[in-house]
Amino acid sequence: MSTTPRRETLTWAALATVVAVAEHVFLRNAWYVAAWDHLIGDDLTALTILGDHICLFRRSDGTVAALADACPHRKLPLSMGRRCGDGVECGYHGLVFDGNGACVKAPGNQGRIPRGADVRSYPVVERYGLSWVWMGNPERADPADIVEIEHYGDPDWGLNTGPAMDFSCDYRYIVDNLLDPSHVAWVHDTSFAQEAARDTPLEVEKRDTGVCVSRWLYGGEVAPFYAKLVEFDGPCDRHQHYEAFYPSPALARAVIPTGRATTTSSKWTVGTSSPRSPRRPPATTSFSSATSDPAMRPSTA
Repeated sequence: MSTTPRRETLTWAALATVVAVAEHVFLRNAWYVAAWDHLIGDDLTALTILGDHICLFRRSDGTVAALADACPHRKLPLSMGRRCGDGVECGYHGLVFDGNGACVKAPGNQGRIPRGADVRSYPVVERYGLSWVWMGNPERADPADIVEIEHYGDPDWGLNTGPAMDFSCDYRYIVDNLLDPSHVAWVHDTSFAQEAARDTPLEVEKRDTGVCVSRWLYGGEVAPFYAKLVEFDGPCDRHQHYEAFYPSPALARAVIPTGRATTTSSKWTVGTSSPRSPRRPPATTSFSSATSDPAMRPSTA
């Protein structure tokens, strides 16, 4: 009897296993956006990032604590408990954990703290109005690795901040969209599109920090979105710059030379590869977006 059918069955089973595992492989040693910083307050906030359930809250000194959202005793989510000073009290048996995850109180245990009662703590940095959480080895957490958003806080640049958006898909589809200038001509025909966006070839560059896709569009009409920023009439040249940084922040930049100056618009999209709300499918992606646009005049180049 031929064993070929069995080999095929094993092959497909192995392939299914690989695919199932691959769906949950993330870049851990990286900073991920948890939320806008103003959304993290005194109350306990439950988030899911890279499949990890996390409880966040703000201490009395203004810093943010991020703890694994499960009491080590009976695994009740800490986010279902209550604040206790600069820590959190489990709602099941009253164990108290400080902002670093150390158990500091264990009622009914004669004042003794059980060994191994601590919970994982995640490093948190607040920058650009966002709360960033390090999901990997805490010893490798370096705030300098957070992607730089140029001109943030520069008074010569305007600032628009958009709401978070949830997408029921793998986060890599969102990254793909943010690296794809070719869709602009059809999806954004009333805002960013112009005729040259339909057929002009793209240049793709792989970098140590991610991937960049760009092209020059020559001699076209000013796209409607940029018309208010350009102080001349007639056709213009425009450089489209789409760049994704590991693990997921993305930059969309448009540069329009105007002779003596250059008008530049930069849009940043940063997000996580897991939902912001608790206990939702890990394929759902949440994004926060921040846009820095120049003031209503060309910025100097």
